[in-house]
Amino acid sequence: MTMGMNGQPQRRSPTRASKRDALFQGLGGTACALAAVLVFSSADNLYQVVGSCVLALMAVLSVARAIVALRQDDHVVESL
Repeated sequence: MTMGMNGQPQRRSPTRASKRDALFQGLGGTACALAAVLVFSSADNLYQVVGSCVLALMAVLSVARAIVALRQDDHVVESL
């Protein structure tokens, strides 16, 4: 929440909040994908391969959440 001119707390606009959420989710997905590739390329044991698959799944879910946040942004703009 941000402070308004009268000192009262005000919520951020939904457009700004959803773009910010999409940015963070997208960056998180990119980081998880990079970590998955690095772990998989040096995997010697089964648990490292499984860990790499878990990281790849987390990357996919983060990117999906970023897409949903961007679509929410489009919906808010259309409703105005």
